[in-house]
Amino acid sequence: MSSKNSQLERIEQIRDLIFGPKMEEYSDRFGEIEKEIGELRKELRALGKNLEKSIASLKEKGDAEISGLHEQLASAEKSLSGALETSEKSMKKAIQSLNSSSIQREQFAEQLIKLGNQLNSKVSEEELASQVSPNGTTE
Repeated sequence: MSSKNSQLERIEQIRDLIFGPKMEEYSDRFGEIEKEIGELRKELRALGKNLEKSIASLKEKGDAEISGLHEQLASAEKSLSGALETSEKSMKKAIQSLNSSSIQREQFAEQLIKLGNQLNSKVSEEELASQVSPNGTTE
């Protein structure tokens, strides 16, 4: 076992001779880089958490806006539906009124025609009667 230890010591001595002060410099530089990497990881984690919070906040705001828009749309739809229904009822009443007026006009026209025919027939009878003399002869 001591031979292994002595071999390891020799290898370390050779390494120190070959690399010497550079090895310490490399070791220090690697330490600095590892420290910087650790700090960057912490920053990335913090940024990730902030990003997750921002995304969650934006999602909540978006959901709230969508919900509000759905409510506005439902309200507008209800309002338009009511207005359409009211307009439809008004139009039906107007059509019924026009139909009723039209029927009344037709009935009035028929009565006028009948009256005109009756007057015409009475005038014709009177003309005939006036043409016939009182003694039964025609003039």
